Amino acid sequence: FEEKTREAIGASTRVFTEPRTRNTIPQWIVELIKAKNRARRRAHRTGDPADRREANRLTNEVRYSLSDFRNQQWENKLESLTTEDNSLWKMAKALRNDRKPLPPIHGTAGLVYTDEEKAEAFADSLELQCRTNEANADLDHVDEIEQFARNV
Repeated sequence: FEEKTREAIGASTRVFTEPRTRNTIPQWIVELIKAKNRARRRAHRTGDPADRREANRLTNEVRYSLSDFRNQQWENKLESLTTEDNSLWKMAKALRNDRKPLPPIHGTAGLVYTDEEKAEAFADSLELQCRTNEANADLDHVDEIEQFARNV
């Protein structure tokens, strides 16, 4: 049962990895960010107005550089879209639809993270949902039906 549950989860679950934006930033912007951080630390350490002005100037420069870089990336992406490979329609659909975050999976001991824990949580949940309700059952009638089923 657990194996089938794992297979069903694997077949119906998409793996989504967030893009790593840190690696796609050009090296000159990374160096600018490092210089900004050094200037910010120096301004905090010394309290000198000239150091504070330099830190603020570098902060604005980083902000505008990142904004220009992201705008350029977006323009490149939009220019690469075509109707021949349906990339234009896929992008339009992706922009129209809001992705709803999947709720976390709660097991008996709290949140579960590994595949095995998830399968066990699903198995426990199904076991609780698919139990027979014996509280209101006529036990004599149940025995009679079970006996009839064995004889058939």
